[in-house]
Amino acid sequence: MHPALPLALLALLAPAAARGEGGKDPLARESLEDLLARAKAQRQAVQQRINGDVLALVKELESGPAPDDLARHVDRLVALGEEAAPLLVPYLDAGDAATDKERLRAQQVALALVRIDTSAITAELLTSLASASLDGKRNTLRVLQSHPDRERTRPAIEALFRASEGNLKRSALRTLIAIGGPETDTLLAQLLAGSDDALIALALEGLAEAKSAGAVAPVRGLLAQSSAGRARK
Repeated sequence: MHPALPLALLALLAPAAARGEGGKDPLARESLEDLLARAKAQRQAVQQRINGDVLALVKELESGPAPDDLARHVDRLVALGEEAAPLLVPYLDAGDAATDKERLRAQQVALALVRIDTSAITAELLTSLASASLDGKRNTLRVLQSHPDRERTRPAIEALFRASEGNLKRSALRTLIAIGGPETDTLLAQLLAGSDDALIALALEGLAEAKSAGAVAPVRGLLAQSSAGRARK
């Protein structure tokens, strides 16, 4: 259920409950289905109302505002709230043939979504992660760094890390490090203890960028192994 629905339901239930408690026309109380339908209609009305604002701001971003104005445009997108999140997801991916201005717009939309509650658009973000262009996937990864449902999103991010190469692989690892947790610690330990120099370098680079305190133990372990190997030689 959308996070806004419980509040909407409470607001809708209050008048019906009051009628029932006062003994005035208890049969007039709405069914749960009716209340859900009204709550859905209210949510759609809100999205329709802000859709014009989203389109206007996105067009302004695409027109290439001055660098000093970019942050202000992102702030305005954030101010639209979580109801704008589903409307912004499609703009995370500018496509393979995107212009520089379109790519910049997608990056700024990602920055806005990082600051908005995206718990209601988990499925849309995972779809974007699986099907977007390379730049679109990287923008989606940036948003997923702050996503609250990490147990649901992490497996898809690790799967992308294992299946990708180059900058996308680096972005996926950076997101995993930002998410943290024992699974990420295990993955880092595996990478650092492995024999693939490229993966070791990638892990160390990601840890350096994130300044992860949780990575201290794996790095110390790698150094200990390297010292032991030199001693045996």
